[in-house]
Amino acid sequence: MRGSWVTVSSAAGPAWPDTDVLAHYAELLAQAVPRSRGFAFLKHTGELAWNPELPESEVSVIGRRITAGHFKPTSLCEHDGADGSKNILLPLVSAEQTVGWVIASFDDPEHVPGSLALIEKLLAPTLNVLSSALTLSVRAATNDADSVANERRLRTIYALDDAIINTPHGQSGLGGLVAAIAKDLRIGYSVLLMPDKRIRFSVTHPSWAGVDRKTLDGVAARRLLPAVSTRTSSLLLDVTRAPAELPQHQDGYQIIASPIREGGKRVVGVLAMFGQVDRQTFRAHDMAFADHIARRTERVVELNYDPMTGLMNRSGFESQIEDAYAELGHDVTEHALIFFDIDNMALFNDTFDHRAGDEVLVRFASELQRSLPDRGVASRLAGDNFAVLLPNTGVAEAVTFAEQIRLSAHKMSYLKRDKSHQITVSAGVAPLTVSDEGCAGAMISPKVACTAAKDHGRDRVEVYDQDNHSIIRRVDDMQIVGQIHNALNEGAFQLVAQPIVPLGPTANAHFPYYEILVRMVDGQGRELLPGDFFSAAERYQLMPQLDRFVIDRSLSLLAEHRDALAEGDARFAINLSGQSLQDDSLLDYVVSSINRLQVPARHLCFEITETAAVANLNSARRFIHSLKSLGAVFSLDDFGAGLSSFAYLKSLNVDSLKIDGGFVKDLTTNTVSEAMVVAITHVAKVMKLSTIAEYVDNEAARRLLNEIGVDYAQGFLVGEPLLLEDVLTRAFSAASDTASSAIIQV
Repeated sequence: MRGSWVTVSSAAGPAWPDTDVLAHYAELLAQAVPRSRGFAFLKHTGELAWNPELPESEVSVIGRRITAGHFKPTSLCEHDGADGSKNILLPLVSAEQTVGWVIASFDDPEHVPGSLALIEKLLAPTLNVLSSALTLSVRAATNDADSVANERRLRTIYALDDAIINTPHGQSGLGGLVAAIAKDLRIGYSVLLMPDKRIRFSVTHPSWAGVDRKTLDGVAARRLLPAVSTRTSSLLLDVTRAPAELPQHQDGYQIIASPIREGGKRVVGVLAMFGQVDRQTFRAHDMAFADHIARRTERVVELNYDPMTGLMNRSGFESQIEDAYAELGHDVTEHALIFFDIDNMALFNDTFDHRAGDEVLVRFASELQRSLPDRGVASRLAGDNFAVLLPNTGVAEAVTFAEQIRLSAHKMSYLKRDKSHQITVSAGVAPLTVSDEGCAGAMISPKVACTAAKDHGRDRVEVYDQDNHSIIRRVDDMQIVGQIHNALNEGAFQLVAQPIVPLGPTANAHFPYYEILVRMVDGQGRELLPGDFFSAAERYQLMPQLDRFVIDRSLSLLAEHRDALAEGDARFAINLSGQSLQDDSLLDYVVSSINRLQVPARHLCFEITETAAVANLNSARRFIHSLKSLGAVFSLDDFGAGLSSFAYLKSLNVDSLKIDGGFVKDLTTNTVSEAMVVAITHVAKVMKLSTIAEYVDNEAARRLLNEIGVDYAQGFLVGEPLLLEDVLTRAFSAASDTASSAIIQV
């Protein structure tokens, strides 16, 4: 016997949920089309069910038109409001019967998100759930004998919907759905099978404890899954002979098979329910409930699985890690995590195309899925990044698995016409153990180990080692990068100024001279070392944003003293990082900021490190030429640290050199450092460039620098950093003050 949805007419119509439940549905609808002005709910007769926010007159007009039959009962309709609004009328249809209406209202037709078909697609999931709820209430109104059961089922539906919305992640959600329908319908054996995703959840009633589950799973996979592959609703089958293990059911039983679709299209699984333990026959509302559970299952799958590869997505995988972490400290002491990164994926896409890249991702995902042990979980986190959780597994065993996958990737070389590409992967392995940080940062360790594998030549497996300083540096960077984002968004960085003093008589000896530094404070009010947040900013390509903040903040503060600044020859330098030199838009940003804030370029000096200048020689020349044409000057920082300092110096039109601090720190004890400072100073004088020595922290070094002929000294010996605002106020507070110079370093 075959069955599907059955519609039972009721003159009274369905019993609508209370306002709290309808408010929940209205909130879900608003999330799907956020530019709407609100929603109203009408009964199938056009009577008002609930209207929290739309004009009463408008809703009344639409209700009368429904009563008069102006709208097709099963199609989307439009109604232009008298106030210029656009109203979309969506029927709540179940088994070709309209059980109610929803009005979606928009203040302006331009706010309507595309066609009626698009609106229907956006709102369909929530409308289908509400239609199912109303259909079940029709059953309750029609058949008093079923009213108690249907009321319980409605509560079950609402509870399941809330659970999926509030805690949508993890395979536990699928298990909960199978358990809910098995309990409600008193099913002997229920099983959810999705072979491509390695999903199997089953629930067995005690009275069916002796059943051969493997045989029934085989029936579900080989017979029921193909049977529902072209269906959109549940299938009802009669079985003439029950399993031999159940002699009390020799008169047969029924099976409900519900298709599970992916993206509303391809059937990827089946929810099979074998018989009711009380030997009852399934009825129409049982089928409707099965269809509802199947749709909720599809929603959980959509939230937790990657549609391209079939693997679990990031949110689903994180919930699996949480479950695994909860097991630690009991009978389990360790799980293993592996982070995989397909090497040179960008090169592969450039050589072929993104479709070929997608094919490689699918092939790699299939290999992961095929090779997983029974309890293993594989995930595609994003792009070409994959992860594996191996429960109850030590690091050594996880390394063996990762090596197996790495070697399997070698067999995935891609060939198209005369082009070929060898697929390789890098992997990082780390244990998941009980720690003070909990499971929130569990993926940091394997990801850092994978980064180390890529740094060490790719196509290899690395194990996370807490004693490896380079790995610890990467972990720190990953933790700091979020704080940098927050500080940039909130403008929470501070600029401080440290004085630079002349070592001997110079043309500008009477001017105050400063270097401005950037400082960062974390959420606990602690100041981070510049080396820490600079390392993270450089690793995660945040230096251009940081440079822009310093440029904008520095020029804004200078603009506050624009009049006093114009009376002297003060000069302020802003450091540009190597990443900023690669940013083609930064030069325009600097020029526009100067013009917007009206700070004359003659008061500005832009400072770049020697290493950055050599690595980005053409960009550096363009910056120098463009900004010097406006009147700015340039300084070359950390001079002497590179391998070709003097060779490139003559091709860079700079005005001053800042001697690398490594030579200054041991100047008085290292003859090589002294010789380098002497050589740099001599070349600078020949080229008519001024020199600055940083990290001057003792009197002996200051005297020796003066003897060598260095022009300026900077360090704690000559002055500590102060807030830039205070320094500027002090420098320009008296008319008698002379013009000053400062160097701004990011």
